[in-house]
Amino acid sequence: MIPGIYCLSQSRNKLVLTRGITSLVTTSDEEKFANPKNLNKLHKKLRLAQKSLKRKTKGSNNYQKARLKVARIHARIKDSRLDYTHKRAYSINQRKSNCCS
Repeated sequence: MIPGIYCLSQSRNKLVLTRGITSLVTTSDEEKFANPKNLNKLHKKLRLAQKSLKRKTKGSNNYQKARLKVARIHARIKDSRLDYTHKRAYSINQRKSNCCS
């Protein structure tokens, strides 16, 4: 089996998913799911928050506040990615009722 290609069903209506770079997933029906666009804004916020954290004196209260801000942004990025993949998987599963994980 080719790496990056997953067959989700063994019936005659096979659904093949291919991971990509320009698009997140391409199905065997030539349907493409784009990469999430909101991550660019969150990555910019993360970069600025990390730069701000670097300027703080380690151990100070302002350092702790900035550290928590960076942690919240990391959590938001993680949750956003997870939510997007769950929504895409659910939409594929609704259209192809014979899919199994």
